[in-house]
Amino acid sequence: MADADLTVGKQMLFTVGTNQHVNGTIKYVGRLAEDPTDQQWVGVELDEAVGRHSGRHYFSCAPKHGLFVKAATAVAASVCSD
Repeated sequence: MADADLTVGKQMLFTVGTNQHVNGTIKYVGRLAEDPTDQQWVGVELDEAVGRHSGRHYFSCAPKHGLFVKAATAVAASVCSD
């Protein structure tokens, strides 16, 4: 796992576009079957409908409330927000 701070249930601020930040809750941490690079990813349920999907088969959330980010990116964002 990328970092102990990336745990399911943790709430963080995520960047979803240029100068657009939304609160979200981590719902999944791990690898994605469709990612051939075998990287760690963080699945997030966003508080607003600005995501790209509903979590696929990794977690469930309302449509457009789901977002996946690379774990390294989430760790960097977490450090910057502390």
